[in-house]
Amino acid sequence: MRRRLSLFALLAAGCSRVVSPAAPDAAPDAASDVTLAEDDADADADTDAPAKDVGPDVPAVEPCADGLTRCDDVCVDRDASPAHCGACGNACATGERCEAGACASICPAGQTDCDGACRDLSGDRANCGACGSLCSTGQSCVEGACVLVCAAGRSNCGGRCVDLMTAGDNCGACERRCATGTRCMAGVCRGDPCGPTDTAAGRCDGNAVVRCVDGAVAREACGFGEVCAQAAGAAPACAPPTGPRRVTGRVTFQLRPVGPSGVMSARMDPLVGAPVELIDAMGRVVVQALTDEAGAYALGHAEPDGAMLRVRVTLGRGDAHYNFVVRDYMNAAYAFTTAPFAVTAADARDVAIPFEGNSGAAAIYTSVRRAFDFLEPYLTARPAALYVTWQRGRATGTMNSSYFVGASSTMFINGSEADPDEFDPSVISHEFGHYVQRWYSRTSNPGGPHDGRPADPNLAFGEGGASFLGSLITGSRYYIDAGVTRLRILQDLQSIPFNRAYAADPAQPIEQPLSEWLVAGTQYAMFRASTDTDQQVGRAMRVLTGYLRRNPYPDRGEVGVDLVEYLDGYLCVNAGAERATIMSYLVTQRRFPYDFGYMAVCR
Repeated sequence: MRRRLSLFALLAAGCSRVVSPAAPDAAPDAASDVTLAEDDADADADTDAPAKDVGPDVPAVEPCADGLTRCDDVCVDRDASPAHCGACGNACATGERCEAGACASICPAGQTDCDGACRDLSGDRANCGACGSLCSTGQSCVEGACVLVCAAGRSNCGGRCVDLMTAGDNCGACERRCATGTRCMAGVCRGDPCGPTDTAAGRCDGNAVVRCVDGAVAREACGFGEVCAQAAGAAPACAPPTGPRRVTGRVTFQLRPVGPSGVMSARMDPLVGAPVELIDAMGRVVVQALTDEAGAYALGHAEPDGAMLRVRVTLGRGDAHYNFVVRDYMNAAYAFTTAPFAVTAADARDVAIPFEGNSGAAAIYTSVRRAFDFLEPYLTARPAALYVTWQRGRATGTMNSSYFVGASSTMFINGSEADPDEFDPSVISHEFGHYVQRWYSRTSNPGGPHDGRPADPNLAFGEGGASFLGSLITGSRYYIDAGVTRLRILQDLQSIPFNRAYAADPAQPIEQPLSEWLVAGTQYAMFRASTDTDQQVGRAMRVLTGYLRRNPYPDRGEVGVDLVEYLDGYLCVNAGAERATIMSYLVTQRRFPYDFGYMAVCR
């Protein structure tokens, strides 16, 4: 006979898995039971018959003593066993012991086991930041990083010990370079003592005016397209070169303005501060000038009547306060040239740049020029070069987003038809903020996608800080990323929404992930704490261009540059200003557990 055992019975007997190959003609429920064939005699045996002898008796398992548990046939104390810590099979790592059922370091708090010895990785030169990481000669281990230690009176600037009181390339602070014709005295860039030919009225020295001011030489370089000239009986001055003939005109470009209400109607705007050149038939530059606030220019020259000339407008500046160019993906600078014309006594040539003629490049130029205007008071030397790459209709290739590459000091501005950024001053100023962080502040931003949700504290500060800098540059509280016909992103830094993404967790440490908008909103709230705009901008920039550049770096939150160091620096260098705002906006409303421990690093 046959006996059928249910699947449930098999599982109860200890089967972990039942594999039933399906027969081609099996009924749909054929796998629900498993049929076992047995010998008929065994099946018909009397159930009251004595059991057969199946082998020797199996000894009973001895129970473990109180407090012990059997693991792998051994009684262990799971509160103390490094092989079974807290649970059978949970082995502690090398250098750990089992305490109260949890693996813990053999070494005391703040130390790490390195080949059987407990070491402080934050200050051990032979194990700096990691076991076996040896600092070089002349370096010390500070907070887990090998840093150059300089003698008293000298500072570490880019791996060199320098005297900030006399170093011309690090005058008063690292990378603060004195301009040509000046030297570093007591940490301040000053001109050489005045000589017998240096007077208050001044003299021409090449393409600069040299004057004696307060006993020191002051050298004023002439602007783009200007020369130093001195008429009889007059003081020397910088001015465009003159000639008997003139070419005048106005440069404008088609702009698509954006604002909180959306994308507005297109208009023609003046292109301000743009280089204008007069080009002869051989392609040589005859004379140069800059457009004024109305986009107008005037070029004096002495070319003969009938000579063929052209006017060319270029989108690049390389003088004392500006150092940038707007170019395409072939690295060619954008330029706009008139048709050739024959010289007369007075010629007028306007340059109007439409959308299809790459007015977007002119819009980018305008935003970047304004950004350099904002940065100029904080520069002590010619600014670092900035390359701006954009092309109409071309995406950047990174999720259609604009971005900045610090290694090449290049801003890539998205030009795709789906999301063109050339007419978005907020986006361009945000990327310029990364340029400022790279060259004139400090950044640990790892880069990558970001959407406002809590992220790595270094990324949050890098992106949020760039948006805050962008708001200072544009003078607007709004971050706006517009499409062709509508806004894609509108964020009001003055009114960041109260929701979980834009708040912190008071139960977590100050190194916790944060939203970039929480960072930007906090900085903007501190900026708005006073109506004295110049004072508040100065306070923020003192932190960004001074405190955050200190060596050794005053790191107190997440390793690297984050919101904690900005708050520490702000309170430190501004004598506790905006403490109440930080407490109200950030700690109370946004629930970030900032501890106001800045005095530990304030020096």
